[in-house]
Amino acid sequence: MESIGQFIVVTAIETLHNYFIDTFTSISSSYYSLASMIVTLYVIVIGYMAATGKLKTSIQQLAAMVICIPITFLLFFNPIIFTDWIYQPLFSTMAGLMSLVLGSDTFTLSSIFQPIDDSFSKIFEAVDGVTNQMDTWDLGMKVKVFFVSGVLGLVYAILYTVFTVLIVTAIFAIHVLLVLGPIFGVFAAFKVTRSYFFSWLKAIVTYALVPVFTAIVMGITLQFLKIAIQDITDINVVETGIFTQAIGSSLLIGVLSISLHLKASEFASALTGGQISGLSGFFGTVAGIGVGATQLGRLTGANKLIGSSISQARGKTIGMTMNAGKRAYSRLRGFVN
Repeated sequence: MESIGQFIVVTAIETLHNYFIDTFTSISSSYYSLASMIVTLYVIVIGYMAATGKLKTSIQQLAAMVICIPITFLLFFNPIIFTDWIYQPLFSTMAGLMSLVLGSDTFTLSSIFQPIDDSFSKIFEAVDGVTNQMDTWDLGMKVKVFFVSGVLGLVYAILYTVFTVLIVTAIFAIHVLLVLGPIFGVFAAFKVTRSYFFSWLKAIVTYALVPVFTAIVMGITLQFLKIAIQDITDINVVETGIFTQAIGSSLLIGVLSISLHLKASEFASALTGGQISGLSGFFGTVAGIGVGATQLGRLTGANKLIGSSISQARGKTIGMTMNAGKRAYSRLRGFVN
């Protein structure tokens, strides 16, 4: 069954690909006449200055311009060539690198979720194996196990969400930048505007590296999880309790992986010298809203009221925590019972 991560990525790629083809064709057709006029006028001016001896441009710069102009029009004003030489190789390279680091069988963007879904399913199967021992537990132990299982499910649901959102965001940004290819492609022909072309190109490379770094972080996470899954399977709650090294390692791996995922954009920016905000700013804003709400609750006394309500409902809530966490992850995967 196709997980929700696969569904979102496949749908995003198909939708954005159709948008790219239609919009790129329209922009290249509309902008072709204007670009041709600008280039023609520029060549006439350069030729006049060269004839009158007023041209201060070096031979190397003239040669670069003469080479760039036909290449620019060939690449950026022919949708078929641009798609075959730039669009498809870019996404094929991204998919190949992500599949390699994640250990996927096929080199497609949709297949990268297969090893992730398999590993996440195994860790919850291991937790289910632990909960099967509950006949021998007292009430306090059941509460602890339900709470830990719920937190574990919530952490990996968040991790799955962050991974998916980072990939979709990067794919969206790349398509937006590629659509503007005919405009920025012409800038490559002239020295005075060439910096804009390289900024555009740097932005594309930066966003293309974000999913790759995200996949590397997830690949390392999956390797650590292999060890943790076996350790969780071997837990005997009666003898060791639920707060074991295996559970702690699994939670730490999940939290650390989320943190590193949010740094993927910074990794890519550090390599290319570009700057993109990534998701860290978004989650920082959410955290700030949470802090503000907490402070407002203290001032208005709402925190005490909420705390009292939580205390009254604690027995029922804690008993449902494990199922809630697992249900959150299952919904993200698309396997809703």
